[in-house]
Amino acid sequence: MPPRLLQSQTNTAHTEPVRCMSIGPHSGRVFASGGNDRMLYLWAITDEDPILQFGPFSAPISCCSFSPDEDYIAFGTDNGYVSVIDLDSGHTLNGWMVEDTAITCITIHPHILDCVAVGDIDGNIYLFAGEPRSPIQVYNAHEGEVLSVQICPQGNLLATSGVDHLIRIFDIQKGEIFGTIHPTKKFDSPILCLDFHPSEKILAACAEDRSVKIYDINRVVEMKGGFVIGTQSPQRICFAPDGECVASCSSVTLSLFKTKEADHMDHMKVSLKNIRDLRVFDKGIAIAVSEECNVSLILAKTEDFVLMKRKKKKKKKRTPSPELLLYQVQPKKKVIIEPLPPLRPQPIVNQQPASNEPLFRAFREERGDFMAIITQRTSKYRKICDAIRDRGLKDACVNVATSSDSSVEMISVLLQKLDSINPENASAVVEVIYIGVQIDEDLALRLLRLILQKLTPVFRSAADNPQQKYFKDASEFKTACRGLVVLFNKHMENRTPGSSMMRRLMTEYKSFFI
Repeated sequence: MPPRLLQSQTNTAHTEPVRCMSIGPHSGRVFASGGNDRMLYLWAITDEDPILQFGPFSAPISCCSFSPDEDYIAFGTDNGYVSVIDLDSGHTLNGWMVEDTAITCITIHPHILDCVAVGDIDGNIYLFAGEPRSPIQVYNAHEGEVLSVQICPQGNLLATSGVDHLIRIFDIQKGEIFGTIHPTKKFDSPILCLDFHPSEKILAACAEDRSVKIYDINRVVEMKGGFVIGTQSPQRICFAPDGECVASCSSVTLSLFKTKEADHMDHMKVSLKNIRDLRVFDKGIAIAVSEECNVSLILAKTEDFVLMKRKKKKKKKRTPSPELLLYQVQPKKKVIIEPLPPLRPQPIVNQQPASNEPLFRAFREERGDFMAIITQRTSKYRKICDAIRDRGLKDACVNVATSSDSSVEMISVLLQKLDSINPENASAVVEVIYIGVQIDEDLALRLLRLILQKLTPVFRSAADNPQQKYFKDASEFKTACRGLVVLFNKHMENRTPGSSMMRRLMTEYKSFFI
């Protein structure tokens, strides 16, 4: 039977053209899409509507990529913003900003989930990790746009390709270039996509001249092969989970090849629009495609391809060894277990220091101070929770902001009660954050970031329409945010630990701070 394509339902949520898609590499049952409407959607193949949505962000989303376990997703935008989202909690795990550029491609490190590699429109490669807001590594890799970035499964090598027809490989553990693959006279065109072999140092690439090439990274040379496919350029390339085969897909052809035997190949005619992602699984091949604002997932069974069929191993009948047969016919012996001798009681030695020793006195004093602090904070938490219950969140925040007391405790409570923050009380919460920033920057900025992510769509729709329900609340919230600007500028001048986060928030949510 010839290979067949099975199309999942066409999904529509974007209001402007889709720019990027990513298929979950673990299950293949979820995929993400981002577009010019500045929204990021997460889809399940069984649902018509998105299961999660994020945004709108400050610029169109140009690229996105899942982590290997599908628990996180990273994305980049046209204004240089890079972020990793925890899909379980729906919160931003980390975010970074590259000034004056557009991000074109992105990938997550296979072992360090808050580490991402991105390429930009100017040929630069940035490696971000953890809290530092500046990249930990920067490479000027290409002349012109970077088209693909990939990190090997072992996590030590980074491969990039661009419009300059080059493939660069970097050792990110040493922070230096590992090798460069130059074009040949036969194959000389922009490299559109790369993929690493799951277990060996082999790299697959597809190019604009319709060629597919496989390289031995140990020697940085092309392996046997290098062939041209169909009439259109393959847009995506991907290894099978066992690495035995590699698949590529263009708008008219889905092709499979043996990794180390280039003469063995299988092709299938297709008719697809924009190929955004390609994944090969044990039981199927998934292709993410888009057309204007619509997205869909195309599936093909691997068993329909000759190269992907697995030979069933015949089970051999196991015959017991002569020793086992001899053991089975022997009569069972009665085993007698002798009782253990009784345990001798041991004297109990008091290991605690005497009450008159200096160590004991110091311990009691420090413990007393510690317990006093805990008791005081517990009392504040209790009063805050009672105030929220009796008077409402807005009045409780106004009281804390006026008294300049218990701001950190109030912020800690609000981080656990995010659902209770709404457009009507958000401005009062920002007043508490103003005081909290001066005491605990990290805690206060974390709450501010979550509020902005949650309420920005509501306030932006209400800001320009006096008839909207939250028009007055949007104005009050904007006024409260403007009150933070002077404080933020002072902290940024002093380069406090939270200054980079302040700068990013003021850039990403600029309309609230001007």
